[in-house]
Amino acid sequence: MLGSSGLAGEVRAKSLVIQEETDVYPQFMPVERCLKDPSLAWSHRDLIDDFKSANQAPRILQRLLKTTLPYQVVSRAKIEGLFGAGGWKAFFETFPDSGGYTQFSAVGFSQDRTRALLYSGYSCGFLCGGGTYYFWVKADGKWKPEDPSPTACRWVS
Repeated sequence: MLGSSGLAGEVRAKSLVIQEETDVYPQFMPVERCLKDPSLAWSHRDLIDDFKSANQAPRILQRLLKTTLPYQVVSRAKIEGLFGAGGWKAFFETFPDSGGYTQFSAVGFSQDRTRALLYSGYSCGFLCGGGTYYFWVKADGKWKPEDPSPTACRWVS
């Protein structure tokens, strides 16, 4: 769940703008290179392979996000159009309380569907943004972040 902490909280957003198409940043760092323990690449192979497969092409996000903040799902074309029309100034004139926009990858699942992997990043201005991989586990029918997180990568600008 996103809300007043996490990605939106880092930029003090009052509402969220979420890119409609899934996105992943392979130039950021391949997930295998982001694991605290390289041996996890083998034990999480089915999860990582499904994540890569799910992210070979963009997908359209469904409006199913549970969040404490209001949000809009906006096409990549509209976001890019705003930047072509005036950069961050045009973006923030259109979405003044957003603090920027968030992107999500498609979700990869383990074969037994008890583990999930996704990437999320946000952009909030020139030299302002961040992102990381998130590992989730399903326990007692509920999803929660894997603790401790196996990822060692996070980018921040």
